[in-house]
Order: sequence, then structure tokens, then C-alpha cells
Amino acid sequence: MMKKTVVTMRPDGRKEKGRKVREQILVAALELAGEKGSDALTARNIAERVGISKANLYHHFKNMSEIRTAACIHFLEILKPPSFEAPYTDPRQFLSDLLMGVADFLRSNKKLNAGYSIIFSNEARVNPAFLRTIEKKVMGRKSFVREKITAMMKLPANDPEVERILLGLDMMREGVIVYIADTSMDTARCLEVWNTTVDILLERLKKLHR
Repeated sequence: MMKKTVVTMRPDGRKEKGRKVREQILVAALELAGEKGSDALTARNIAERVGISKANLYHHFKNMSEIRTAACIHFLEILKPPSFEAPYTDPRQFLSDLLMGVADFLRSNKKLNAGYSIIFSNEARVNPAFLRTIEKKVMGRKSFVREKITAMMKLPANDPEVERILLGLDMMREGVIVYIADTSMDTARCLEVWNTTVDILLERLKKLHR
């Protein structure tokens, strides 16, 4: 009886290496913009920082516009607090952990955040496709948070009053994030304001559907 030959599929090393180089390029783009401003964001500077040739850079990305867009998307993907993954039953704990996770990330990744802000503000003015791509990514995050709160509190879907309160929550969260990211204001104070706001809005949602 002939033995069966078992073929073991090995991971594609080249694909993994390519993924790592792409990520290095995106991080380098964000860091350069964050350290030196938009003028420093050139193919030569990025390639030198990563330690590759310009030709290799353009092997991974078609042009600088694609790099700028991909860098901003990469930033939004890594700006992902632990609360996005963990299961929650308490909406207040979820919202508090959400902001704490974002605050921790922004504090420890100031250059990346500055780079994102610079690339975003420059690219959004001249590239409608870029703006649509980023808005879609941001709206996906907002939808996730709203769906999670709605499910935990067993709120009815498509209720205008619920939607109005959740929209207020979105706007407040963005405001607190801007303060944490762009000012020297005490982070603890920002989070205190956030937690107070969360208490008020969750209480209003509870009263709506008792």
C-alpha cells in the first residue's frame, strides 16, 4: 500500500516581507510629516528612512498620493482601543474604556498623530476621493460604537430621539479626542468631562425606554 504524501503549505515569506515593508513606508510617512511638516513628505525622504530605494518604494505604491491615503488609513486602523475587541455588558464601562484607550494611544504616538493631522488637512483640500475614503473609515467606527451601545441597552432601532442622543455622544467624543490630541490641556480633566457627559446621556437613554 502506497503512503500518501502530505503537502504542507508554507507561508509565503515574500508576501509577509512585502506587507512589513508597506507598513514601514506608511509609518515613515506619518513620522516624517509629524516631525518636519508636509514639505518633508517626499519619496526620497521616505525611502531613505525605511532603508530602501525609490524604485522599491514605487514597487509597493503607485505614487505619493496613494502613500498619503494609505498612511492615513493605517493610522485610523492602529488607533483602535482595546474596547473594540473586548466583550462588554456595561455601556458606561465600554465608553470610558474607549476614550481611555484612544487617550493612551495619542499620548504615546504623538508623532504619528501629528503626521496624520498634517497629511489629512493638506490632502482633504485637493483630493475628494481621499476625503470620501477617510470619512467612510470614520463613519464605520461611529456605526460600530452606536450599534454596541444600542445592543447593550436594548434600545429600539431607528428611534429619532435615540439617534439624536447617540449623535451627541459622537460629537462629544470627537471634541474630547481633539482636546487630548491637539492641546496641552490636562488629559485627566478631558476624561473627567467625558465621563460626566456619558453619565448624562446614558441616563437620558434609560429614561426614554424604561
